[in-house]
Amino acid sequence: MLTVPYGKYMNLGFLQQFDRELLARAIDAFDRPKSVDETYYRYMPGGWQVAHKIGARNLPDQGTLG
Repeated sequence: MLTVPYGKYMNLGFLQQFDRELLARAIDAFDRPKSVDETYYRYMPGGWQVAHKIGARNLPDQGTLG
């Protein structure tokens, strides 16, 4: 299992937020697994909610580290 913050790429020194390219490179580091199951979440006022990949990628910077 791999869990990472996702959205616009940011390197804050102590933490990196992954974008599409960096996430793909991380997955490939696992010797190209036969299958990949991706689930994206977005933090909303009521808590974490399942989000679509495109919606998760297009969050404003301040909302993606949630």
